[in-house]
Amino acid sequence: MTKWIEAWRQNNWRSSKKTAVSHLGYIKYVDEAMRRLRHDLGVDVRIQWVKAHSSEMSQPRALGNKEADLLAEKGRNTQAGADHKGIVAKTIHAVNTLSHSG
Repeated sequence: MTKWIEAWRQNNWRSSKKTAVSHLGYIKYVDEAMRRLRHDLGVDVRIQWVKAHSSEMSQPRALGNKEADLLAEKGRNTQAGADHKGIVAKTIHAVNTLSHSG
């Protein structure tokens, strides 16, 4: 998505096949959040595909994937607005921790 989002934005949110980008509301939300993190906090934000359900030994990013799954599950099971600030704060903390861990 990190590679495609710039092209989608330039193509008025159309794919290379000239069709509407799927889940556009979510894509725009993520795009705006990533742009704010880059601009406001100077964080190098990227979205990286991680094979689901892989072991931490075979896929070092699997732990982050598990944490993302937990946040997604929490968001699905709670009222979206109620936990939004806490989730954003935890996400920013995780990004800062990961960006300083090498």
